[in-house]
Amino acid sequence: MDIRINEDELRLLLALREHCKRFNEQGLICPEPLMKYLGVDAQSLGRSASFLDGFKLVVLDFPVSSSSDGYHCLFNGLALTSAGESYLRAIDDAPGVGRRLTLATLKVVRDAALSAARIALTEWVKFMMTGNQKP
Repeated sequence: MDIRINEDELRLLLALREHCKRFNEQGLICPEPLMKYLGVDAQSLGRSASFLDGFKLVVLDFPVSSSSDGYHCLFNGLALTSAGESYLRAIDDAPGVGRRLTLATLKVVRDAALSAARIALTEWVKFMMTGNQKP
């Protein structure tokens, strides 16, 4: 199975990396500045964050939930985890990327980075499904 990460999710990881102070709950970043920085709304940020949280690449202060007025972001903060940073380092080292990936460099190496991101996430899921044992 090939796990697909989209560009919005990768951009969120990169934004968290650029603003990261700690790789746990102590490094939580408020969602509002991230929405402005990324140019996304609460619904988009919530969708991307919850997807990444499912793979433990980010940690949320609260879960994302829905309400009667539609789907929106209801968490106080989010942070990049150590697993999320390790995942980004795997992408950094991928052929065609070969540098520390940032939002600025993503524009240059977009296709290679997204391909590497899909491969790395698929490998991460396989690793987690086998009980954290290397194949």
